[in-house]
Amino acid sequence: MPIPGDVVLVKFPFAEKAADSVHPALVLEDLGDSRFILAYGSSQRIDRSSPPPNEVVVTDPSSIAACGLNRPTRFDLAIRAQMYVTSKYQIGRLPATEMPKLYRAAVHCKLI
Repeated sequence: MPIPGDVVLVKFPFAEKAADSVHPALVLEDLGDSRFILAYGSSQRIDRSSPPPNEVVVTDPSSIAACGLNRPTRFDLAIRAQMYVTSKYQIGRLPATEMPKLYRAAVHCKLI
């Protein structure tokens, strides 16, 4: 089963429209019974120099690979969803070198 810090591929839902395409998502919390809180991921509109405080931006090639991604990606902790996820959706893990970014974004979003 995925654990917090894992990266998964899911059809991420949005309030204004149905989930229609697959996006990477960052596992934030395990709620039990295969339910998780996920943060939305995208390779679009990445601000490498001054990312918003609610985002974890992964741009280092080794971190991108560890996450199971093929390009720089941002995880927006302000866009979250509760979803059922199994290990078959898991593609990688946020490396320890990126965890300070996750902590800062979680504090900013008042998740911790």
